[in-house]
Amino acid sequence: MRKIFKDIFNPIRIILIVFFTLLLLFIAGFIYFLFGSVDTSSEVDFGVTFSQISAEEMKLDWKKTYAAILNELNIKKFRLIAYWSIIEPNKDEYSFSDLDWQIREIKRKGGEVILAVGSKLPGLLECYIPEWAKDLNNEEKQERTLLFLNKVAEHYKSEAVIKTWQIEDNPFERTSEECIKFDKEFLNKEISSVRESDFSNRPIMLTTDGELSIWLRPALLVDNLGISIYRNNWTSFWGQINYPIKPIFYKKRADFNKFLTKLDNIIVTELQAEPKGSRSIINMSSIEWDKSMSLDKFIETIDYVNKTGFDEVYLKGVEWWYYMKKQGDDSFWREAQKFWSK
Repeated sequence: MRKIFKDIFNPIRIILIVFFTLLLLFIAGFIYFLFGSVDTSSEVDFGVTFSQISAEEMKLDWKKTYAAILNELNIKKFRLIAYWSIIEPNKDEYSFSDLDWQIREIKRKGGEVILAVGSKLPGLLECYIPEWAKDLNNEEKQERTLLFLNKVAEHYKSEAVIKTWQIEDNPFERTSEECIKFDKEFLNKEISSVRESDFSNRPIMLTTDGELSIWLRPALLVDNLGISIYRNNWTSFWGQINYPIKPIFYKKRADFNKFLTKLDNIIVTELQAEPKGSRSIINMSSIEWDKSMSLDKFIETIDYVNKTGFDEVYLKGVEWWYYMKKQGDDSFWREAQKFWSK
């Protein structure tokens, strides 16, 4: 009996059983997520993310850029950004004029908006905290962020053109010391702050990296989840990297996370449609641009996302298309015109 007991509970045997069990689970997961077919959506709603700050970084007149996007590309779905650094440049002094104008123009065109709000938002920087708030400790930054969220939600709670609130951008990603430290408790406070200010029960969304992150963490907290898809990415460790991922990977992950949570919807909030490298776009060379996002890659990216099965997708890079047009290369702009005229 003792010998049988020792054989069964032999440490090496247990390690081998655990190892091969995990290996089988990994293989099963690999097969599930990367193989099979997906029912593609017959009609994908495409929109864009517009960033006032990104346009200004490219030395563009952001209002002319925005007007061109509305009038020449005829886009109706926008993800707009309530930058804390723009709306509260001085402590307790709020100015909504720039964002009011953006929303008013979309309303005039009969469009709709996802409004991103917080301290960590889409753009080149990790976070957009006003200068006056940068020296605050983390607890004070969190308190001021909650106050800012409340002010934005109160200001726009009657705007029917806003269909979804996005709280922060990829909040579970690691950030610099200057940024606010995010955890489940603080994100729940942010979500509650918006819900208490806006009684219209608009869905609240968090976003996450589509390739490498664990979707379940943000998915458990909100109504909707937004993911990014970056096919031609750049990292400080690997440099330029092209993810060898099949389109079905994203839809299978979406179905799996919906099964585990109470999510209403998962959409693509950030589809890479601009170059990405070690420097800002306007400081990259044309060779770097082409390596990361040539016109052929742009067209391939649209074809790729059509095969993922998502029915709502927002492209990131519209300011760069306009910048290229102003520089004499309107190929991306013309392709976008053809795309949105279908």
